[in-house]
Amino acid sequence: MRRVGGAFARVVVMPLVAMAGLFILAAPVQAAPAAPQGLAVAAPSVTLVRDYCGRGFHRENKQRDKWGAWRGKCVPNKPKKASPPPADAPRPSGSSG
Repeated sequence: MRRVGGAFARVVVMPLVAMAGLFILAAPVQAAPAAPQGLAVAAPSVTLVRDYCGRGFHRENKQRDKWGAWRGKCVPNKPKKASPPPADAPRPSGSSG
């Protein structure tokens, strides 16, 4: 038996598919435009935080596993202690000492 669609596919469809492939390959493509020289770089849109815990937190017993992931519990940072006034600072008038 003879197939009717075989000749049509060889004569018409295959050259159309080949031409479409050539047009796709010939299209100009550019991954990213080149950055112009001399422009100021903006601040990153991502805020870097300590040990991937978030603002105001850090890792307790921090370790990295062999895949580079952080292990350990995120705990809040301790508040900074207020420093005492210097010894030669004037005292308030109502204090005795």
